[in-house]
Amino acid sequence: MPKPSMRAVVLRISVLALVNVGLPTLAFILLPPWVGGVLPALVIGTAIPTLFVLIQLAIHKKLDPIGAIAAIAYGIGLLVFVASGENPFVLRSRKPCSSGPPAPCC
Repeated sequence: MPKPSMRAVVLRISVLALVNVGLPTLAFILLPPWVGGVLPALVIGTAIPTLFVLIQLAIHKKLDPIGAIAAIAYGIGLLVFVASGENPFVLRSRKPCSSGPPAPCC
C-alpha cells in the first residue's frame, strides 16, 4: 500500500478536527436560540460526529477512533446534562476539569 502524501495527511486531520470538534462546538454555541434551548443544540452537536463516524464506517469499512471518542464524549455529556435535570452547572463545571482550579488570589 503506498504511503499517503503529507498534504493528504494534513487534509484528513483538518477534516477530522473540523467534523469532530469544530462543528459540534459551533452547534452547541450557536444553535440554542434557534432550536429552543441547550439540550436540542447538544443533541445536534452529538449527532454530527456520530453521523460522520457511521458514514465513514459504511464507506471505508474502518472506524475513525477520533470520531468515535468525540461521539462518546458528547454522548456522555448529553447523558449527564439530562440526568442532572438540565442543570446548567453541569455544563459550566467542565471548564475547571479541563483547565484546572483557579489560581489562588494574592
